[in-house]
Parts: sequence; structure tokens; C-alpha cells
Amino acid sequence: MRKKKIVPLEVDHRFWNVDLEQGKHHLAAADDARFIRNPKLLAHILKGKQKVPYPFTIVNTEKIMSKRADLSDIPVEEHWRDLFLASNSCCFLYSSRFKTIIDAHLTGEEGLEWIKADVYAQGERRTYYTPRFTRPIDYYKNLQDDAPFFQKYYHEAYFSEISNSPPLVNAQLHRAILDAKLKGVKLLSISTEPFSTLHHIHHEKYSSPPPHNFFSIYPKEDFETRLIFLNEDAFWATGIVKTLANKDHYPFPFQLTRVEVHNRLVGNIEATSDISAIPKEQRWPDFPRVASQEINIIISRKMKEIIERHLTGEEKVDWLTVTVHGGDEKRTYYTPRFSRENPDITDAIRRNAPLFALKEKDNTNYCIYMSKGNALVYPRRLCINEALHKELQAANLSGIGFRKNDSLWPHFLKIREETTASTPDSAGK
Repeated sequence: MRKKKIVPLEVDHRFWNVDLEQGKHHLAAADDARFIRNPKLLAHILKGKQKVPYPFTIVNTEKIMSKRADLSDIPVEEHWRDLFLASNSCCFLYSSRFKTIIDAHLTGEEGLEWIKADVYAQGERRTYYTPRFTRPIDYYKNLQDDAPFFQKYYHEAYFSEISNSPPLVNAQLHRAILDAKLKGVKLLSISTEPFSTLHHIHHEKYSSPPPHNFFSIYPKEDFETRLIFLNEDAFWATGIVKTLANKDHYPFPFQLTRVEVHNRLVGNIEATSDISAIPKEQRWPDFPRVASQEINIIISRKMKEIIERHLTGEEKVDWLTVTVHGGDEKRTYYTPRFSRENPDITDAIRRNAPLFALKEKDNTNYCIYMSKGNALVYPRRLCINEALHKELQAANLSGIGFRKNDSLWPHFLKIREETTASTPDSAGK
């Protein structure tokens, strides 16, 4: 069988990420559905709806929960921005002005709809919008067609109608946004080469496999009834790294919470600390779903001990203890904390690292959701090698799922190209 030569596909257009510009004050749009951390669950709740069924409140994320809605120390003209992160609902909210600019550049091929949302700040109400993409569109096609506004995902399996990832815009929409001088919006130029390379890998078969297999781990989903570890009385992400510096215990306890989504009234959601209906043997998963703005991964002692047996010391990770209350019990869990000197992602792949986080520049994969400021320290997702994957599977841990991480392909290619270049007789072939 003849091997196919890997040639990255070319993209001639430029694109930008739409992101938040916080400025002096860190503001976000908060809601009462604090347990919604998954965009696909939010899309499930909003299915068939034209308006989010609960209101949002502008809050100061640098304050503790009980005082965060008090904006009295912030000038009124700074309360309203053109883009907010609806942090609990995993989506972005766009002002009417921002939406109008986007709509003026749409072609009708984007499959985009807008869902209304009521947003309050100090008693004043305004209407904002969150985008809903009704169908997956081939990512490389968007790049080739110079699409004005589209989601950043690399494989159809990652598509969600509602997304918590900043969208991409083309040069024409980029210029219109700059000219409008929107508040709270910044645009980050991106390189399209890694994206087109990844698309090429997903759509072609190669006889040369990657040097190692890696897996993302995630909490298993149940859209109707599920347990989460809910944390309300804590600082938000803007201050958590500084707050926890040099500490070995997370100071805010979590509450074991039961969540139900009632299908007959989509959007009617119940969250309660009454877990009496849940069998005791199912209350304490090894890898639970977490509803918190800053700590996203909590694992049991059993899972931590398995991971530690595989660590080499190169991972630069330590552990914070976390207290969780549930019914009449209290248990200790653990959250990983990575050093900011964590090795480059390609180096981690080359040495087949058992566990790693990513630097912000390595935003070409889905191993960890990158959140500016603290993503490397407290990751949203963990990536593990095949040896650790096999042992975690054999241990029959509860609440844990695995997904083979094909999105690391650009780094595999880089390693293979370096290996080929270093082969003495490669130049003569």
C-alpha cells in the first residue's frame, strides 16, 4: 500500500477570535442556573425556544457571591458592554448593536439564529442575544469560503448549537467591529494553518499512526437526573489563582447537589441538596461533574492514587484538598494544580507524558478549554496517556468517561516531521 504524503492545506484568508476585554472591572452575566456548565445541556434546554427562560444579572466577578451584584462602586456608563460571558450558562451574550453589525455581514449560509435574553444591572433591563448554530458546517469550508461568523470546532463530534468558545470572524466583519468601537470586545488574530492541517488529517487516511495515543477524561452525562458538586460561596476565576497561592486546601466547601431537567417543561430545572432519593453507593463518584467558576476538576482519593503512580515529576502538578458535603456525610476530594512552567505540549507528547495541561499558545486542540489567566493552573480537562488510561479503565471508577484525543494531530505531525528531518538518509529519499 502506497503511503500518502501529508501536505497541509492552504488558507488564504485571515480570521480573528472574538473575545472579552475586561478593562478595569471584571464583569459577567450571572443567572440562577449555576449548575449548567455544558453548552450541549444548555442547547437541550433552549431547544425550540426563542428566549432564555431565566434572566441574567450583571455582576462584579472580583467580589464574593453575596456581594457580587452590587455595582454601586462602578460608574453607570461601565455597567453595559457589547459582549458578556454568561458564565454559568456557557455562552456569550451580544448587545443589540453588536448583533446588528454581525447580521449585516451574514450570507444566510451560516445556519445562525439568535436567542433573546433579559439582562439586568442595578434595576435596569436590556435585551441581549446569544447565537445558536442550527447545523454543523464543515470547518475547513468556513475557512475556504471566508465565512464572516462561525464556530471554532475541528470535528463534527465537538459541534454544539450553543457554544462557549469565542467565534471566528473574517476580515470584513473584523473591520466593522473595530470601526464601531464596541465596549468589552477585543479581537485576536489567529493562524489558520494548524486548523487546515487538522482538517486534512480528519478527512484522509494515513498508514503512519501517531507515536502515542492520548485521551481526554470527562464526567459522564445524564441530561435528566444527575449529581453535581456545587460551589456557590467562592471567588470567581479572576482572583482564584492569587487566593490559593501557597495553600494546600481549597477554602470553600462544595455541596453534593441533585439536578433534574423536566422534559415536559423544557427549561424547568430543579437543583436541590436533598439527595435522599439517590442510592448511597451512587452519591460519591470518583470523577464528578463540578459546577464552579474556578475549580473544574475534582477527583476521589482512589483516582488520585492511580494517577500518582504514573507521574514522573516532569508534570509539575500538586494537589489541593477539597471538602464536599452530602447529606450527613463529608468527604475529601482533590483538584490538580499545574505549574505555569508546565512543559510545552509537543514535549509532553514526545515523552508520552501520563498527565498534562496546555499553555495558552497551544489552542489548536480540545485537550483543555483555555481560559485566560488560570487555565494552565486549574484546567477544565485533563489529558492522559494510554498506560494511565488502561489502569483507570481497569479500576472501574465511577462517573468517568474517556475520549481519544485526535485533536492532538498537529503536534503529532510536528514530531514526525522533526524525526524525518533528523534521519541521516532522509534527504536522499
